[in-house]
Amino acid sequence: MAGRRISPVMAAIMVLALTFGLAGAGPVAASEPEAISKCAQGEMLLERGDFPAAAGIFREAIKMAAGLADGYYGLGRALYGQGQYQAAEEALLTANRLEQNPFFLKALADVRWALGQVEAAVENYRQAVASDGPAAANAGLGNALLALGETTEAIPVLRAGIAKDPYEIGNFLVLGRLYRLAGDLTAAEQVYRDALRYGLNTSAVRKGLGVVYHAQEKFDPAATEFNLALRMNPVDAEAFAYLGDLYTTWGKAAMAEGYYHQAITLAGDQGDLLTRLGDALFVQGKLELAKEAYLKAMAGGAESALLQVSLGQVYAGLGQPAAAEEQFAAALQLAGENPVVNLAYGRFLLAEKRYEAAETVLAKVVKLQPGDGEALVALGDACYGRQHHWRAEEFYHQALALDARNQAALNGLGLVALEEGRDKAAEDYFFRLMQLESGETVNGPVGLGYTCLQQQRLGDALKWFNQAVVRNQQDGRPHLGLGYLARAEGNDTEALAKFKYARRVDPGVVDILAKNHLPVAEFTVKPAGGPAPLKVAFNAGQAYDPDGQITGYQWRIFPVGAAPVFQTGSKEAAYEFTVPGAYQVELVVEDDQGAQRRAVREVPVSAGITLCYNGAAVPGDPALGEPRLEDDRVLVPMRQVFELLGAELAWDGATGTVTGRKPAHEVRLTVGSATAFVNGATFYLDVPARVDVATGRLLVPLRLVAEALGAQVSYDPATRTVSITD
Repeated sequence: MAGRRISPVMAAIMVLALTFGLAGAGPVAASEPEAISKCAQGEMLLERGDFPAAAGIFREAIKMAAGLADGYYGLGRALYGQGQYQAAEEALLTANRLEQNPFFLKALADVRWALGQVEAAVENYRQAVASDGPAAANAGLGNALLALGETTEAIPVLRAGIAKDPYEIGNFLVLGRLYRLAGDLTAAEQVYRDALRYGLNTSAVRKGLGVVYHAQEKFDPAATEFNLALRMNPVDAEAFAYLGDLYTTWGKAAMAEGYYHQAITLAGDQGDLLTRLGDALFVQGKLELAKEAYLKAMAGGAESALLQVSLGQVYAGLGQPAAAEEQFAAALQLAGENPVVNLAYGRFLLAEKRYEAAETVLAKVVKLQPGDGEALVALGDACYGRQHHWRAEEFYHQALALDARNQAALNGLGLVALEEGRDKAAEDYFFRLMQLESGETVNGPVGLGYTCLQQQRLGDALKWFNQAVVRNQQDGRPHLGLGYLARAEGNDTEALAKFKYARRVDPGVVDILAKNHLPVAEFTVKPAGGPAPLKVAFNAGQAYDPDGQITGYQWRIFPVGAAPVFQTGSKEAAYEFTVPGAYQVELVVEDDQGAQRRAVREVPVSAGITLCYNGAAVPGDPALGEPRLEDDRVLVPMRQVFELLGAELAWDGATGTVTGRKPAHEVRLTVGSATAFVNGATFYLDVPARVDVATGRLLVPLRLVAEALGAQVSYDPATRTVSITD
């Protein structure tokens, strides 16, 4: 807490002035010059950071001159330095009552901020700034506004403080932090560079610049800045902690561990530092030491959902799932719907192969954060683990739409396609994945090897498996692949050796080819479409499971892009479509291992035609079929119209010709022919008579037939009604 400074020389001059009445003043009581001298001594002690001694000196000054505002001002700052905030506030309130001084207001604001009296502190800072107080008052006000989220107001306050006194470092530090928190790293970097330009080359400025470089992923310059800060202040625990953070991000966890240890040595067992140390140890696989660090942080009072999550991950890594579950439960109790905590818990459940529970947790995360590609992939992994491939594929595609370079999504899509026998798609996904991978990650070549093996392209499979082995000897999957390759070539001895070696180097290796085979979902739709109302039967008799049996069926019917309108769980289903539109029928079958497969068909339902005869609606006959509109021509079932008009019907199956007769009227049509004969005269048809494949019935053009048999026909397109008058 900066204050109004009184130098020893100035204090001596003040003593002379008060004693001998310089500048025209009369002599003063001897006790007051002594009190002022004491205040000068107190100021020097404050400069050295000896707050208890300073407090004692200022108390002596107050005893000498009870009305000396500087005595209370100094005492308040000395008490503040010792953390005695209530007593400091009392002293500074007295100082402000004795003298209206912006320095006193600023000091009072500092104390009230420390006491959590936010509104009072902000008011005092505002008063100090308005009274042309020290630039440090601007820094205090800016810091308070930043904490309250009032960044728009804070920026001009801080910039005014810099303009007032560019050598007051507080405004630079607060403004730099403000820009860092706002994500404007360029502006933050410029603020810290401006501070250096004014000669404020302090460890605080160097640390701020290092944090900016770290956020910009300029790791070498960041390390340089943090080391410069330590050169200026070798016992700066925060600088050591920042170096630990930097090397953690840099992927150098061992170095990070060393820096965190140094920070803890200087600052003590602070929960935040112990947690960060635990994270560095966890990354290195030092699980027991990480557990010790996390537990020590918790014993010291640190409590956060993320700390509980970290400890849960350690227990999981140590093979203690019950203890891990307990920590995740505690984290969820603290965090509730926090997506980070739920994602971590979902990943734990995935590792434990509790796929159904993982799906439930991860679905919650995706609902909270629909654009979280990591959560979408994890949810896809849960569905893949349950062998619900069609759902897994949906989530992988969503993740890939967010980031076309998402390697986990490409790998998931490749595995789904591989297991479903879609070799071309699998090869495409794995090849794209391989082009993105680096280091020891070999999902791409492993997937390509298995895809080629499945296609009996043994030479290509050998190439990809060998490439994977060269890049990562400890991944068991390519060794398993080489084993299957040897078996395909008839070398069972080598195959067995490869299988054993794979499990020795990678005990948890997953054998892709040994998994349960997916069921096959097939079904029929009869009729395949037609006008509303349309009764359709669905039959899943063609569905089967290649290595077991199907134990469940689920049908869903829904308009394209809308919610389901019908669901059932039987092998056969039926539904009457009363509303025209494009519908999807979905069948999901489940086998005795819980694996699912989906099949989808579309059912087009057109708007129905209402047929009226002499003003009365003609009831439909499902056996004959319904009237329909094709190319602006109404077609009706042949038997229906002929019987309706009282005509005799003759059918010649050999030629596919139908003839209708009434007294003085005759009409003859041939299936598929655009020519018709009415009373011997030739007529040409836009739409010929044809057989309806759904019902097997003959459809004929209504207007031609009805008028040929002496009736009149009209059509109302608004109501889709055909009226016949005889």
